[in-house]
Amino acid sequence: MRLTHSTPAAQPPGPALELPLALEAFCTLHRPRYRAYIRAHINHPAAAEAVLREALGHLVTHWSAILGEPNPAAHAWQHLTDHIHTRTPRLPLPIRTRPEYDVLVLHQVTHGCLPAIAETTGQDISKIRYILSSWTGH
Repeated sequence: MRLTHSTPAAQPPGPALELPLALEAFCTLHRPRYRAYIRAHINHPAAAEAVLREALGHLVTHWSAILGEPNPAAHAWQHLTDHIHTRTPRLPLPIRTRPEYDVLVLHQVTHGCLPAIAETTGQDISKIRYILSSWTGH
């Protein structure tokens, strides 16, 4: 079964921006898993990179609000996935909730390890374990 969708039209890259140091560090830490999540939804590498740039740009515009949240990683993940899912449909996975969907894509499709999934989504690792252990679609 193919779990990626056809590619959206790629857009030319925008101008280079100088990011705040905290945002640059945050993006460096999370970019590989963000990229893997996007690539799970978009099969074409260039199109996936364009969506990743757009999504990170979206985070830039909301960075002050994200930093003001008690759990910036969870808030950033919400922004990122909202942005992605306005551009591509969800994968055909038998899930009930959005957190379950995200954890299953990160674990089953991109083969992410539990600590990395917890760090990326801002969820406690015990919640990630619970979602995976209670998932009935496998």
